[in-house]
Amino acid sequence: MASMTTPEPPDRTSEPVIAEADLQPALDMWSAALALFVQDGKAYVTRHSADPGCERETAYHDLIRCGPRTRWLARFCLLDPAEITRQFRRWLDEHRARGG
Repeated sequence: MASMTTPEPPDRTSEPVIAEADLQPALDMWSAALALFVQDGKAYVTRHSADPGCERETAYHDLIRCGPRTRWLARFCLLDPAEITRQFRRWLDEHRARGG
């Protein structure tokens, strides 16, 4: 009677599943989305114009609290969400110190 053994999976440690060059367009897109989100948060502080849909205010509060949108965008950019919040708060402190 033949012994039933599970075959070993092929060794694929040397070949990446997705090439780094293939990831770059997606990383660029998410980085642009994060930059626009931070821009909206800053615009809430610096502009006193209409904010239809409260998009700027939402971005501001999410960035200050390291909210779900900040965490989501930062992770898609392979960044630490807490660092995004720290940098935004640092910018806010500097803006207020300049009289903004």
